[in-house]
Amino acid sequence: MTGDAAALLQTLAAVDPLYFSSFYRRARLFAERPTPGAATATLDLTTRCPLRCGFCFAAGTQDSGREFSLADVQALEGQLHGLDRLVVIGGEPLAHPQFGAIARELGANHREIEIYTNAVPVPLDPARRERWLTSRFGGLPARFVLTVAVDADHKAEMGNAAFSRRIEGMREAGRSLPWLGVRWNVNDARLHTTGY
Repeated sequence: MTGDAAALLQTLAAVDPLYFSSFYRRARLFAERPTPGAATATLDLTTRCPLRCGFCFAAGTQDSGREFSLADVQALEGQLHGLDRLVVIGGEPLAHPQFGAIARELGANHREIEIYTNAVPVPLDPARRERWLTSRFGGLPARFVLTVAVDADHKAEMGNAAFSRRIEGMREAGRSLPWLGVRWNVNDARLHTTGY
């Protein structure tokens, strides 16, 4: 994001910085458009994350142990029943110790599940990556979409080589697994705010 739009967001962030914490302060570029008008709920699954990014809205809470268990998610399904689309955020949802079972629960009840992730828990080795993704998302009626964070902060946390391998691996997974979509959440450091 450049030019007038970035300047406007920077001005708004200066006026109301807390509004721009979390996902609101990000410039997002998607390869595909979201479904218009679909009723959507957001599930903040866990604060757990293998990274310690200072910019993250979950920073400082990673060790709090705050997360929904499988039983909690099953109880919530009664309230979420009938929603076609669910967005899962965290910390890092894929790092949840019960994520495979939670994905199967959600995948049986919703048409599309979008998961915001840094993709660190996904193995880099192609064969292991495919088995890992298939064990969590394959064979379910839902379409899963992994929205992978791509920014200088995550690159710094992971290191250049690992970051590049992770991005390439997720791109390949999105191409080769028909039931998995991959989107990119591209963040611009100029939109970072303080106070969260």
